[in-house]
Amino acid sequence: MLALLLVFAALGPAKWQFRTGMGWQFDHVIGYLGFTVMFCLAWPRAFVVGGILIACAFMLEGLQAFTPDRSCDFRAALYSASGALAGALMAHLFILVRMQLLETLVDLAAVAQSCARALLPAAAFARAYVVNRTVWSRRPF
Repeated sequence: MLALLLVFAALGPAKWQFRTGMGWQFDHVIGYLGFTVMFCLAWPRAFVVGGILIACAFMLEGLQAFTPDRSCDFRAALYSASGALAGALMAHLFILVRMQLLETLVDLAAVAQSCARALLPAAAFARAYVVNRTVWSRRPF
């Protein structure tokens, strides 16, 4: 569905385009950056997704030569490709950070588990001591 939106935005009527008002260069960079990050959420192979979207950016820009109300522009394709590349780099960085955090959490869980195993005899002794002391304190003399 997202890919169809990209194709429609590139090849649909020029009057129906989504514009931010900050210039077509900004629109191309931000649009492809956003699409790349969203595609990387679905398929976390950032550089593969980025490469595919860079190829799509050039292909869609070339296909605009066949539409009656648009023209293809090499600079627009470069802006789109730079947005896809920036999105791929950003997604790759997020994926690496997430993997590092997960490894750290697994390491912390292993340390906590080993500490719990080491403290288990002490906890059992303390529980037995408290239970025995309670039993002795309730005996009437």
